[in-house]
Amino acid sequence: YFDEAVADWNAAPALNLVVEMADDPDPSCTYIRGKLKACNGEYGMGGWSGLNEAWLDDRNFIVASTAKMNESYLKGKDDAEKLYVTCHELGHGYGLPHRDTNANNIDLGTCLDYTTKFKNNMHPDETDFVNLEKLYGTYDRRNKLRSLNSQSSKARGNSQRRDTKSSMSSSSLSSIDLQNQSYKEGRLLYKSD
Repeated sequence: YFDEAVADWNAAPALNLVVEMADDPDPSCTYIRGKLKACNGEYGMGGWSGLNEAWLDDRNFIVASTAKMNESYLKGKDDAEKLYVTCHELGHGYGLPHRDTNANNIDLGTCLDYTTKFKNNMHPDETDFVNLEKLYGTYDRRNKLRSLNSQSSKARGNSQRRDTKSSMSSSSLSSIDLQNQSYKEGRLLYKSD
């Protein structure tokens, strides 16, 4: 599910993702500066199947993020739900919010939409990609250059913008005072009556 979710997000013109596998398991999913770290584990029956936490610098730019997939809930679930949760939490790690938080209305066709019909919302959509371009501009994969359009330049001037850079050096971040923020307590599970 992870590989497919990364490939889906990597189709966005704003992203150029590189996956690095950890040498050893990290059950606590400790953040790494300059990276979005994805983990899965049995995190308990705390009411969430996926959770994203972001560490922000004093300008509110994302400098580290963790995406946790909770096997306590996901074990035994179908492929659609596992892919949905993985895509959803990675999307938050890139700075994107929920597109809709009502799980019982019409599906938007994006993994950033709350849903009870996971097969309809397993992937990001074009609106997600446009929102990433507004945040980061586009990435020319051939020349490894980032170009900013006028919309992303405006976004860069906005102090509320959150930034994730996959190639940040941890030494350049060592003096930043980080603050941790959970993303709305993760994706809460839908509970039927």
